[in-house]
Amino acid sequence: MTPYQYGIVTLKDYDKYCYYAAGLPGISLTRLFAVSGLEDPGIVKNLELANTKKH
Repeated sequence: MTPYQYGIVTLKDYDKYCYYAAGLPGISLTRLFAVSGLEDPGIVKNLELANTKKH
């Protein structure tokens, strides 16, 4: 077993980590807030922005 077997080594690893650690919870909370009325329901139409890459 190498020390980096389960760590973040590459930019691709970092992107994947960020998606699961922040992206999915953020998308879920946005949907929850929209359904509950705490947020404008139209915000759910822009969820594809959560998966855009700028590098």
